[in-house]
Amino acid sequence: LMLDNDDEQSKDSLTSSVVANSDTVEKKQVLVKQIAQPQIQQQPAFQPSCTPLVLPERYMIWNSIGLITQFNKDEDDSIEIEFHNASYHHTIHLKNQFGYTMADMSKEVVVLASPGSKSIDDENEINPILTTSLKSQSRLACILLNSLDTNKEWSIELPKKEYIKCVCASRTLVACITTRKFIRIYHIAGTQKEIISISGTPICMSAYDNCLFVLYNTSSQACVGYSIYYIDDLMKKESEHGFVGLSDESAKVDWAGFSDEGNPYIYDSNGVLYTKCLTVSSRFAWTPVSNLRAGLTHKSDNYWIVGIAERNQMIKTIHCKGSRYPYVLPRPTLCMVNFSIPLIDAESEKTKFEQELWKNKYLTLSLRNYDHSSGILEMDEYE
Repeated sequence: LMLDNDDEQSKDSLTSSVVANSDTVEKKQVLVKQIAQPQIQQQPAFQPSCTPLVLPERYMIWNSIGLITQFNKDEDDSIEIEFHNASYHHTIHLKNQFGYTMADMSKEVVVLASPGSKSIDDENEINPILTTSLKSQSRLACILLNSLDTNKEWSIELPKKEYIKCVCASRTLVACITTRKFIRIYHIAGTQKEIISISGTPICMSAYDNCLFVLYNTSSQACVGYSIYYIDDLMKKESEHGFVGLSDESAKVDWAGFSDEGNPYIYDSNGVLYTKCLTVSSRFAWTPVSNLRAGLTHKSDNYWIVGIAERNQMIKTIHCKGSRYPYVLPRPTLCMVNFSIPLIDAESEKTKFEQELWKNKYLTLSLRNYDHSSGILEMDEYE
């Protein structure tokens, strides 16, 4: 009996040592996988057509309606709102007493937003003068440009521990995305209309009439997620969700928004411009429609996109020489860049005919979305 007990004890000790060794091997394998797997870099949220917060003078937005400039200096902490067409509204000057850093504008409304002082801890670079005017809570403010009553402004503070990451505005709505991954949607008069939850951390958003275009981070390094929502749509269109593959794994979204005709576009850091096109399978797919960097002579130059005019097959840009962003002073000049489909052998006569065929086919499809009542088609004086 004693021999039997000794055998059982030896078997138990042997089994426990084998289990311990297998657990150690599994832990090592998991550790090796974690080390070998690269960390996915999440792109921080930003406003399309804006310049960095660290600059003492920066553009908060420059689009087809106008531009909003922010001045962060000791003697001048203010915001200036200008319109390309002075008949819309006179220039507006504001004291930036609430620390607004985000903005958007349409013909009907100007929206300003403050991120809240506790939300900028993760920001790498921010102008120190701006931090003195930031409040603890996020704040959303709107200026109505065509209001008939005396109350032309409204504002709202977000709940504690919820901070605004990006904003957008159209002629019918105002929206913001928060750190809780909420899209908070308002009527331009201030009525809270809807709250939508998104699937990832936000990158940017844009609005056109009743349509919202949202980009967010995914678990993949080489693509971003997107959603298109139709708010109070009479046609009862279903929202769209999917992924957009960028030009390579290191590429980031530099700009996203709608064309003057209402079609969504994405521009990445490698200079490739994408939009949704009808393919040979009669389905819409994200397609590269231009490579703007191919037309640059110096690697340090960049095209900073302001808007898209599909009816003229033009991309509204600012040519930044030796920089990624334009400076406020002197005021940069807007330039128009033609669509250039990234076809092979672009200099051959055959490819040039193919370019024209593709452009004409695409233009016919894109103009179907054009709504003459939208009033978005502006800046003809620049074209």
